[in-house]
Amino acid sequence: MGQVGLTTSKATMGEFYLSARTPGSLQVSISEKHWQKLNSAREFVTSIRQCEALFSVFAESVSEIEKLMLTSLVDYSLSETDDLTGLFQSIRTRANLRLLTLLTASRCYVDQVPQILGRLPNDSPSHRDFFKESLSNAFDESFEYRTMDSLRNHGQHAMLPLGGFSLSSSNQSPGDEDFANYQEPSRQRITFQPYIKKEVLINNKELRAATRKELEFLEQPYLDLKHFVRTYSADIAKCHYKLLVRLTSLFDEATVLLQDACGGWRQTSEAESQYVHLFRTDTTEDKISQFIDGHFYHSSFSTKRMASSMSAFQARYFSSEINTRTNTYAGGSTKYWKPK
Repeated sequence: MGQVGLTTSKATMGEFYLSARTPGSLQVSISEKHWQKLNSAREFVTSIRQCEALFSVFAESVSEIEKLMLTSLVDYSLSETDDLTGLFQSIRTRANLRLLTLLTASRCYVDQVPQILGRLPNDSPSHRDFFKESLSNAFDESFEYRTMDSLRNHGQHAMLPLGGFSLSSSNQSPGDEDFANYQEPSRQRITFQPYIKKEVLINNKELRAATRKELEFLEQPYLDLKHFVRTYSADIAKCHYKLLVRLTSLFDEATVLLQDACGGWRQTSEAESQYVHLFRTDTTEDKISQFIDGHFYHSSFSTKRMASSMSAFQARYFSSEINTRTNTYAGGSTKYWKPK
């Protein structure tokens, strides 16, 4: 923690020290330079955690729309009545809500992260510019990104974003020699298919003209919402992941500095359960404190794995199928398809 002096006296104007907020806690005096260094580390880590919190909200919105598609299939297959009007209306309402949440969460992330990066104490303009360039490249290279950006604008200012959806079922047979001995080698596949109406976006003159022109070249009247949501999510996740990679060494350096400072104070004060704060006194002799407790500053990013996983989201397949395994009993019947 560097050269520190110990004191239990009341702090005077212009002092810098580490302590806990509990009355009578030991005060460890530090230099103004060391205080500034610790405070910069605190601001840096706190700012990155804010970026991660924004990405976590966006990732949760993606998760919620995926969960809705799965639960809608179960609700459909176990419906108590042949009249599905009420069920379909409920699904439509929830799908619009989830989609609006995703579009809003993505906008919050895209707009707020550059502002946060601009306030970083460590060469912040270059970090902000790097991130904005990543987003700009994603926009330029991804038709799905541009379309979803237009859909967000459309959903916020024109009408609900969901064009519609279909729920369908079909029987499938394996058509494979592995299933030659199955008596009834088929299964019913139930599919939830949400979509966007192309013409609705094209006719909205408030949207970006170039994107509307791109949509006009498509032959199909509908856009597969699952494809667009997953590709758009992957595009944003890649930008987030690249940002975290760029900031890794600075982030680890800052967290180690804070952890060492807190550990040094605990060792000196023998107060393991106390939360450590960074104190200074201002010109009015008031104490100003900043929370820097190392227990809450982990030397790794909490969203890095999440961003990496979402980057490959388009290739994921979620299944509740019963699989045949040599070490697990899954019924002796061959009346339904159990893939290996």
